[in-house]
Amino acid sequence: MSTVIPGRRHRSGSAPSHRARTAVLLLGLVAAAVVLGGCGDDEGDPGEATPTTSAVQGPRAPGTVGSARELSERMTAAARREGTVSVRVDPQGGTGTSSAGGLRLKGETPEFTMSLENADNPLTMVAVSEGVFLRLPEELDGNRWLKLTSTLDDIKGDDTFSEIYAEVVDSIRSNIDVVRLAAGFELASSFRAQGPETVNGAATTKYTITLGEEALRAQLSPHAQGKVGEQLAGATATVDVFVDAEGLPRQIITSTQADGRTLTSTVTYWAWGEKVSIKTPPSKDVAKVADYPDTSQLTRRLQRQLQQSQP
Repeated sequence: MSTVIPGRRHRSGSAPSHRARTAVLLLGLVAAAVVLGGCGDDEGDPGEATPTTSAVQGPRAPGTVGSARELSERMTAAARREGTVSVRVDPQGGTGTSSAGGLRLKGETPEFTMSLENADNPLTMVAVSEGVFLRLPEELDGNRWLKLTSTLDDIKGDDTFSEIYAEVVDSIRSNIDVVRLAAGFELASSFRAQGPETVNGAATTKYTITLGEEALRAQLSPHAQGKVGEQLAGATATVDVFVDAEGLPRQIITSTQADGRTLTSTVTYWAWGEKVSIKTPPSKDVAKVADYPDTSQLTRRLQRQLQQSQP
């Protein structure tokens, strides 16, 4: 699912609060980060792979499942068994920049690192148990990394900067985390096995699933469910899932209609069970949001860097 976190609105005729002004300034950062996929491994460039899908007509493949619940259970078991995967996200319709990388399924909260596909000025986010870190295109007061939150799920007080970035991280998870995606499939309003297709040379079976509001909410964390609020009212999504003989997804194409907009993204998975590099940055190279009491000024500085880093 592709989720867009809108800016907070203030009542007509009233002046926006400092919190609201900061949220508006952060929209540029959110827009850049929400479409990111996985990580770039220091030992290789997962972006070099070019995901392709080709239709192959024929009878139903052996092992084809007969319900959305069965597909969800099979995908979840297979993904947890393998544990790691490389992933690429391609937003469509000019809604963002592609990214490539990897994911490590670890307990209830997966870890990942991701980079925008821009070789000149890469923007990278790392989400690990120690927290969420943003690697900046340029140094910030001598530091190349900025720590956004203390833990993966740390939302505290009026720290708007960290709170909104936590929403961004959750949105990324909802795009790439196979287990979370599969949870929504169990609530599908329709399900159909379309037949065999090939994705990046791998034989798969294509399934088409329709999801309603309840299913889409199931793919979000409780915190994110509260934040998106009215945005998901009446939302629907059509999902094409390409699953191999082991039950591993090779590609998921989602078209979501929500809040008067249609968002489409293609997420491609490969190298299941192989090593991915997801590392906590050295503490000597990390600045903290707490070091910048004026978060609106920090946001403006980061916005300038992000604008310069766009392809």
